[in-house]
Parts: sequence; C-alpha cells; structure tokens
Amino acid sequence: MLVESISGLDENDFSLVMRESNMAVVTFINPTDADKFITMSQTSTKMKRQGIKAWPIGEVKMLQGESFAPAVKDTNSDPSTAVLLENVSENLSEDLLQMLVERTSGLEENDFSLVIFKESKMAVVTFINPTDAEKFISVSQTNSKMRNQGLTARRLGAAKSIKIECVPPTVVKDTIELYFEKNWELPEHILMIPKEQAAIVTFKDPEVVKRICIKEEHDIRFFSVKLYPYYEELGTALYSKGQHVWNMPEPFTEKVQSQIWKFLQMKKMLQSINDQMRPHFCSIDFDHPDVKLRPLSCFLRQKGLTAKDIDNWAGLARTAFCKLMSEYSAFECDVNAEAWKTAEREVCSIVKEDALVDFDPSREVVTIACRADDMKKIRAPVENFILKLMSQIEQETKSITENMDISPAYHYILVDQGLQKAALDITTELKISYNEGTEKLSITGLPAEVYKTKSWILEIKMKFKQKNLNLPPGLLEYLQTVDPMDMSISLFTSQGISAIYGIDPTGIFLLGSSDRALADAESKMKKDLSEQNLDVRDQEVLKRQDWMDLCRNLLDTYNVSNKKTVIIWIDQERRDKVTVVGFTIPVKEVSLSLQEFIEDYSQVCEKVCVESCAVAQFIERKKENWSKIAKDYNVSINFDPERAKINISGAHLHVQIVGSHLKELANSLIADTLTIAKPGAKKYFQSHGSIFLTAVMADFSCVVMLQQDPRDPGSITQIHPVDNNEARVRVVAGVDGVPLKFTMRFPQHEGERNKGSAGSGMFNRLPHSGLTINQGRGNISSKTCFSKDLSGKGVMQRYVQREAALKQILDPLKQTSGTSIRGTSVKQQNRTGLFLDKEEFDPAVFHLCAENQRNLSLAKRKISDLILHEQVQRTIDDQYINQLSQEDIKELNSLQKELTVSIRLERGQEDQEPRIHLEGLTRDVLTAESEIRNIIRRLERKENFSNKGPLVHEQVDSIFHHQFDSYGPPSFEELEEACRIKQSVMRKTKRTTFNANQGLTMDVSCNGWKQMGLMRKDLIINDASLPQHWEDMKDSIVKQVPLTAGSQEYNDVVAELTKNGLYLNIRKIERIQNTTLWQSYLLQKKQMEVKNKHTNNEKLLYYGTGADSIDLINSKGFNRSYTRQNVKSHCTGYSTIQGAMYHGTRADSIDMINSRSFNYAVMDNSYLGQHGAMYGNGSYFTVDPAYSARSFAQPDTQGHKRMYQARVLVGDYTQGRSGMIAPPAKTGPSADLYDSVTDSLIHPSMFIIFYDTQAYPEYLITFR
Repeated sequence: MLVESISGLDENDFSLVMRESNMAVVTFINPTDADKFITMSQTSTKMKRQGIKAWPIGEVKMLQGESFAPAVKDTNSDPSTAVLLENVSENLSEDLLQMLVERTSGLEENDFSLVIFKESKMAVVTFINPTDAEKFISVSQTNSKMRNQGLTARRLGAAKSIKIECVPPTVVKDTIELYFEKNWELPEHILMIPKEQAAIVTFKDPEVVKRICIKEEHDIRFFSVKLYPYYEELGTALYSKGQHVWNMPEPFTEKVQSQIWKFLQMKKMLQSINDQMRPHFCSIDFDHPDVKLRPLSCFLRQKGLTAKDIDNWAGLARTAFCKLMSEYSAFECDVNAEAWKTAEREVCSIVKEDALVDFDPSREVVTIACRADDMKKIRAPVENFILKLMSQIEQETKSITENMDISPAYHYILVDQGLQKAALDITTELKISYNEGTEKLSITGLPAEVYKTKSWILEIKMKFKQKNLNLPPGLLEYLQTVDPMDMSISLFTSQGISAIYGIDPTGIFLLGSSDRALADAESKMKKDLSEQNLDVRDQEVLKRQDWMDLCRNLLDTYNVSNKKTVIIWIDQERRDKVTVVGFTIPVKEVSLSLQEFIEDYSQVCEKVCVESCAVAQFIERKKENWSKIAKDYNVSINFDPERAKINISGAHLHVQIVGSHLKELANSLIADTLTIAKPGAKKYFQSHGSIFLTAVMADFSCVVMLQQDPRDPGSITQIHPVDNNEARVRVVAGVDGVPLKFTMRFPQHEGERNKGSAGSGMFNRLPHSGLTINQGRGNISSKTCFSKDLSGKGVMQRYVQREAALKQILDPLKQTSGTSIRGTSVKQQNRTGLFLDKEEFDPAVFHLCAENQRNLSLAKRKISDLILHEQVQRTIDDQYINQLSQEDIKELNSLQKELTVSIRLERGQEDQEPRIHLEGLTRDVLTAESEIRNIIRRLERKENFSNKGPLVHEQVDSIFHHQFDSYGPPSFEELEEACRIKQSVMRKTKRTTFNANQGLTMDVSCNGWKQMGLMRKDLIINDASLPQHWEDMKDSIVKQVPLTAGSQEYNDVVAELTKNGLYLNIRKIERIQNTTLWQSYLLQKKQMEVKNKHTNNEKLLYYGTGADSIDLINSKGFNRSYTRQNVKSHCTGYSTIQGAMYHGTRADSIDMINSRSFNYAVMDNSYLGQHGAMYGNGSYFTVDPAYSARSFAQPDTQGHKRMYQARVLVGDYTQGRSGMIAPPAKTGPSADLYDSVTDSLIHPSMFIIFYDTQAYPEYLITFR
C-alpha cells in the first residue's frame, strides 16, 4: 500500500517481492514509473518515517557488494533478459552447464537463473539485467567451449500464452474466457487440460501476457489459481525460481523373446504397446528384441512431482512393461525337417492368424508365439498333432489290430475300471474302439502293446460279479425310462463304484467288478433312489391347470435333456395317489412341493371361532371388509347363525389366508355380553327383537344377538342342590375338568318367601353323559344315566368320581323330603294350603359387537332402556282372590309359564284385601291381568249363580230342570252358563260321568256306551222378543237381509251417516239377524237398565272391516279378544248424545271379532303394544263414522269397502286412563262399576267397553 500511495499506481502495475537482508524488490511494468517512484521516495515523509530507501537494482548491488538474486517470478521480467540454449546434450549435467554460463557471461550464479528441459534438449537462462543477456548471446557465438558442447544461444521469444494451474474440475472454458475478457482482453484460444487441472490461454498480444503475469496468484470468482507464462517453443511454462526443476530419469533396456518380438511386429502391435505405456510416462524403442524404455517429456510436467517419483519411474515402467509382455507367450515342439514338411500346413491351419510359427531346421524345433489367451487353445492341438504325426509315422509300418467279443455292460465296466488309462499307460498311440452293434472291442497298435492290453482286459473280466435285484414297481418303472449307462455313471462310477445295472426280461441286475462293488452299488441304489406316494383327497386338484404347470416346471427343473432324475406318476384308474420316483433328494423336494400344492388347493371347510355369534354377524354385515378377498381367493364364507363360528370353504391355502384376515377383523372388534334378568325380557326380544336390534345396528353400528337355549340333550346344563351346598355342585359339574353352567336354587318355606336366594356359575357340559337327579316322597332316590357308552381311557375313573360326588350330594338329602331336585320353581303357600309356584325365568343374555367401546356402551344402554320401557308392574286387589281353588292356582302357574310373567300371590291379613302382583312385559302383564280378572269374575259369577237361579228357571223350560234335578255337579246354573258360551260341560251322577254337548241336546257317558237326549227350550225367545221388522228366521241362527234402496229402514241408516257429514258411494246395506247375539245383547241391556236405574244406555256406533271377516262377525259378533289389534290411539270424531259410534279394525281381526265380539284381551299388536292403551285396555268405538270408513274399512279386489253400524251399550261412563282392564268403581256406598270409559267427559269422541255382550252388529254397509 505504501508503494501504491507514493507511485500513484494500481497493484496490477507493479510487483513486490520481499527478499532477505531486509530488502524488497519492486518491479514496474513501465521503466518511467520506476524512475518516478525513486524520485518521489526521496522526499516522502512516510518512507523516511519507515526508514526505507529506494535505489535502482544496479545501485543496490554496488551498495551491498554482493550478487542479487533475480525476482521470484523470472517470467515476469522483460523477455529480452531470457536466453534460449538449444542442443543441450543429455550427458551435459546441470552443474557443468551452470559453470559454462557463468564463464561465458562473466557473472555470478545469483545474476541469472537456469532451467534445463532435457526432453526437448533446451535450457533457458534468465538474466536480471537485459544487457547481460545481450552480452551472453554475443560472446557465446565465439566461445569455443560453447561450440564444443554444440550449444547455440538466442533470445527467447515473448510468450503469447499463459498456463493456469489449480483449476477445479467444475470450471468450464466459458468461465475462464469471461474472466480474462473482463479484466484484460478476450483470449484467442483456450485449451483445457483436466488431467493436470490446468488450462493454456493464448492471446494475440504478448503484452497482455506480460501484464497478466505480474502476479502469480489470481482469484477467479470463488477459487484461486496460479498463472505462469507459457512458451510454445519450449512446450512448457516458466515457473518461479523457487519451483524445483527435475532431471529426466535415465532410460533402460529390457529383453523380449525374439519370436514374441516378431509376433508383435507381425500383428503391428508396437504402437498399441507404446500407447498402453503412455500412462506410465514411458516410450519404447522396438528396433530390435532388446527394447529400450525412455521417459516421456511430459513426465517432468506432472503436478506435485517429487524425487520419489523420479526414482520410482524405472521400476514402475518395468513392471508395467513386463505385465504387458506377460500377455504374450511362446512354446517349442521338437520336430524333424521331414515331419515338419507334413505338419506345417496342419499347424498353420490350427493357429491360423492368431500365432507366429517359426521353424528352426538347425535345432529341429518349431516355435509358436501368440497371445497367452490363445495359447490355451493352440498349444495342446499343435503339440498333440505333432506328437501324433511323429507316432503315426512309426505306427504306419509296425501296428496290428486285435478284436475281442465284449458285451456293452462288460465294456462299460472295463471303461470304468480304467481301460483307456491302462491303454495310455502302455502307449499313447494305441487305438481302442468299441462297436455296440457287433459288441466287438478293437485294439490297434504295436504288437507288444496290443497283447499287453488284451491281457489286462481278460484279467479284469475274470473278476466281474452279477446279482439280480428285487425292486418296487415304481423304481422298476423309473429305471426303465432312463438310459442304464447314464444312470450307472450317475449312480455308481461317478461315486467310485465299479458297477452297472442292466435290464432283462427277469428284471434288474447288477454287474460289478467285485462282490464289494455289487454290495456298494445295491446300497447306493437304495440310498439314492426312492419313491413316495402322496394321497389325494380332492380329485379336482389334479385337474387344475396350475397343477399341470407345477408338474411340468418341476420336471423341467430337476430333469435335463440327458439326465432324468425324477418322474411323477398318477394311477389313471384310482387317481387317489400321486407317486414320485427317482433320486431321493429330488423326490423329497418334488414330493414336498406337490404335497404342499395338494394341501394348499384341496377343498376344505374350516371354522374360525369368534368370541360370540354377534361378532360373526357383525363381520357378515360388514361385507365390504371381506367380500373382495373372498372373491379374489375364490372361497365361500358361511356364517353359522347359532354358533360363534365362521365356516370358510375353498382351497386350503386360500382358506388360511382368508381365515387370518377374518381373525384380524374379529380381533379388531369390541365384544361384550349383557344379561337382563327381567320377566319376559327374553320372550320380548325373541318375538320383537329383530325390529329393535336392527335399529340398534343402524344407529350405533352394533350387532346385538339374543343367546339361544342349548339344545344338546346329552349334556348337563343345570344342577339344583337342595342342601345349599355349592361345593358339591362344583364337584359334580367339574368332574371332567371343564366348566358347566349351573344354577343354585333354594326352596322358600312359609315365612321366608322374601329371603330366598339364587347363585349361579359357569360349568361346561359333561361330554359323555346326561345326569338326572330325582327325589320322591319319603325316601330320596337317585339315578345316574349316561347317554353314551363309558369306554376308553379315563372313563371309569370319571364314573367313579361322579358316583362319589353324587353320594356326597344325596346322603344329606335322605333325611329330607318334599323338595323337588329338578324343579325350577319354589312354592308359595296360602292359608288354605294352596301353593303358587314362583317361576324362575331364563334371563335375556345378549351378545354385542361393535367397532368401538362407545358404540357398544350406547347399544347396551339402548337395550336396557327398551326392556325397562316394556316392563310394567300391576297389582290386583280383590276379595275373591282368597277363594282361588287348586285349579285356579294351576291356571295361574300356567299363565306364568306361557306369558313369562311373574305372578306373586299375597294373601291379605284380617283387615287387608288379598293381592296379586304382576311383573313382566306390558302386553303380557295386561293379558295376564285380563285372564286373572276373568278368573276372579268367574269366582264372582259362581257366587252369584245362586242369586241368578230364579232368573234362569224363568228362561228355561222345566223339562230341562227335571232331567238334571237328580244329577250331581255341575249345578243347573252352571249348565245354563255353558250353554250360553257354547261350551261342552262335564257332569257326574252317582255311577257315571256324562259329557253334555255345546247345545245341551245330547248327553253321552264318557265310556261312550250310554246316551241320553236332552230337551232345553228358551221360554223368553218368541216372536215378540225379536225386532218386528226382521224377516222370518226359518230355524236359522244367522241371516243376512239386504235392504231396498229408498225404503224407510234404508234411509234411516243413511241418515245416521250423513248427519255427521259423511257421504259415501253406497253399494248396498244389509240387516244382520242373529237371534243368539240379539238375546245376549237384550239381556245385557236389561241388566244394565236395572243396575243404572235409567234406560239411556245405548248408542249407535260404526265398525270398518274387510270382506273376509263378514261371515264370522255376522255369526259370532264383535269379540273383545282381538279388537285391540286394530284400535289406534289417535281415534277422533264428533260426539253425539245418541247416535252412531264407529269401530275400525283390520281384515285379519274379523274372525275373532265375529266369534267373540269386542274384547280387549289380545289388543297388543297395534294399539296396546304401540300406543300404550291410552284410555284403557278395552274395545274402542269412535263417534265419527268417517274415521272407521277411512282407516279400517279395507277395500277388496273390486275396491269395495265394508263398515258395520253397531248398537253399543255405553251405559254410565267415566274418564278412561292408560292401563285400565275394567271400568273403575263408582263413588258411593254401592261400590258399583261404570259400564264404559271415554276420552273426554265433556265432548267424548270415542268410547271403550270391556265386555263382549255390550255390542251388536246391526247393519253392514258396503260402499266405495
């Protein structure tokens, strides 16, 4: 920076080099700048402050009195200071040349630098002072020592190129070009040298090179390079003085075999070898076999060259050259001139153009030179041919031929025993040939050689042994399909066993050189050959195309064209076995592959067990999760509806894959069990569960299945102990070591009916037996029954264990009696000694399956809510409950079992009425309540029969009375009741039991041998009691009379319809005449008028129905036992004080209505089950006829609808409410009941009745 400040120049206009002795040399491009710098420095305060003085380079030498070395970058000096010495001899050392330059120039060694280029025989002397260069050139022309050395000196021309070193491999030519164009000028040419990481850049003007090379180091963008002037006439760059200049290594000589040298010349391969040695910086002189190896001129231009590289060059070059020469070889064969004349053409035809053939007559040797690779295929044929030719010449005059009779088998053994080797040991010229057709062995050679060979053959033949073999048919078949010779080689001779097998009509025989050889051969055959039979259960497997492909591929794999190691044979008749025969290892491997295929693709049916049936059904519903894989693998998947398993049918391999997929699918699901021990819960879901469970599936993606009862009669499913000893039960149930379901039930005695308990556990069934334990009265008897024979290991021990366990249970029971062991109920005893069984109902056990726990929990909650919603508890209070008989109790027990309703009898105390508590499903509880109330009403009627006696006698003829007066039960009133309800009745005399038919017209003894006629006549039925407008019945019970359109009766019916605003397309109106129904209705009406003390009890109502119900309604009337199937909770209409009321129903309810009139007992399907019997569980009638016509009158095929106009005794009514099964009691001391209930006391739109005889179908209206 100090030089720049004083000179006012840029760093590119000069160079600065620090020298020893506290000096520095500043070289300016322009001499004027040097003079200016010297002048300015003398007055510069900065220079003085630093104590620096500046002088021209000559003055420095004078001041210091010593030689001054040139600048570091000699090439940056003026080109006029560089002198080129030519014709520098290789023998001229650097020291001698240095002294010669010093002597000629008269300078010291520090006044110039010397660089020798031996490869181009040049040297460059660079002087510090241009004048010294001129002087040296002038003196050298007359210097005798220079001339003696043949040296000439001339000025070195200016460099037009520079050499860039340290160029990264990623740099491209364009980068260098742009760099120089930007900073100096566009280069004329750029030569990239990637191997040296260098480049040669040429410019038009040498001055550009001069300016560029002022600095050695340059930065081209992000990398640094070094620049040196490059001289074309030198073929190199001139480096700084600090860079070492090496001497070229000395050449050396290597000897090459003359025939190989000739071969290389013949094949013109000298240049190729030189090219191959170029990477080793070596050039070869092939003028004569003693070749000379010289270093290439570029050797010294290598980057990073060291002394070690110089020293190692010769060794490395020699190694590389010897390696190249090792690729060529030569061999000699002895042959005389006469034989060579015959052999020359054949030898040349063998070697062709691949070798050099050189015959030396003086030595009688022929030499073959060629590549080492070709030597392998040339040498043996040439040597063999020459030897054969030499021997042939001898054999032509002295050889003889002998023939011997030898069978093929013997010949094979002879060959195996070494016939050829024995002949070769005798002589190589011996000719032995065998003709299998004539079975003759020919021996040709010199007599002595022939006879010696025959002697050897005869000696070996005398030692031969033979043995017949007994082999399985499969092996015999296999050996007949292969060549005996090839098989013998593979089995015996290749293993050193001198034997062979042959085939004759008797079978297989072995021929060997000795007994040991036969034994080894037989053992080898049994060891290496085998057959294996594969059972085929599914014959379809053998018809598959991939089976055929597998067999073909296996045979192709294990069999080659000249060697068959295995065969596959199938019995064409049975086709249930596949036989694989051949060598043991291939047989095993082929059999394994075939067996795997047979097993994999045989049709099987396997079961995948899952946790529950719900899991199986969930998977079945999620068909998208398994249908594709089932289709892809062509398997059939069947889901067992009763067991927790999935049946998979198809190929075994595919079944396994699909089974694994289903198991993974099952394992990913969440399964659980929900147990609900509520009466009727199981029954409810068995009948209606499909609807709700389907909704659960849709709402929560959860499958719910109700566990079904086991149906295996050969298993123990329950054990009921009577002594509260659970341990004994577990002993019996666990005899076989497997869990069995058991239930502990304990009897309830009087006073302990609320203290009973039950225990349960899980035992599995006994697989070999069914167990029955019975207890009779007085003594306890036990019986053990086994449904299957107890045979086999361990059965007797289990039998003894069972007997011991049963003994433990039964012994304590021998002191007790009166308790059922097998029973599933506990008796409740009333004060009169009657018992009501407490029925134990099976709980509803649900299996659930969902994809996550949340959905499963929601589904369980939903099911529990459904059960609780359907559950109801009712209590019946009635004084007649205490009058229940044993038959009534049995009927209650039957109701418990049939309806699955819990019925608990609670006898009232002295001041309390008795009660019956009901619990179960709503519909079942209501049905049970209805039946129980019927029983109670029957008791009530029975009590009232005595009061009704006079009334009955007034209605029935006295002949009936006298006939039955002397008979026993039933009473006269009961007979009349049976007649009324159309039932048969049993009655007893002192000696005979009679059965009176429904009409009481015939009385037949139960043994069938005695009949009595009965006479019964209604005294009140006469023409006056029937409506006057009825037609004559003519002894008919039911008659259907069409009304004439426009008649007064017809118009009255129509008027009742139209006054409510209903206008119908009426087709016809028919009057229904049924004397029985009419009399029952009149009797009920009379009783109601007496009871209510008024006559305003009747209303006209309407009832819609279908065509298929007409006959039954006409004959039997409306029966309340089925009408509730059709009642809707939303029945609406307009109230009338007196007028028509309408009742709608479906076609499937007609028969029941016709036979029993309107009855609420079975109204469960539509109204009670769905709408909760909003106003009571009775028969519903609406005030508005339009509702029945619209909602319940079902059209027939012609579009005709039908509706009844009915007379209904509504009597005194009150507000109805849900759950009523009879009208409520009126207030007041009479404790009488209302006759019906309604939806509204102010504006009633419907009425509900609870008794059959309160309605009569008067008119049938058909309309469209």
